[in-house]
Amino acid sequence: MFELKTLEQQELLLEGLTLSSYPLENHTAKFDLTLDAMEQPEGILCSLEYSTALYKPETMTRLAQHFAEIVRAIAYHPQQPLATLNMVTVEE
Repeated sequence: MFELKTLEQQELLLEGLTLSSYPLENHTAKFDLTLDAMEQPEGILCSLEYSTALYKPETMTRLAQHFAEIVRAIAYHPQQPLATLNMVTVEE
């Protein structure tokens, strides 16, 4: 699953109340694999949530590195077809 969250109002003002978001830490994956991308003032923050019964941490680290490589390639070569971009790191 992929989810893109855009910036929204940080505080909600109601008569007599000021509400703001609270970071929620979830220790159970809702789906086998989820990539969240959240727009921040300094850029886009991504997080990866996965089922530890299905995936090893090393596999998810490698997947995250491949995702970063393909995003970097898209940023440097936006007109190039996706199929021609490399997602493998230099070390690999």
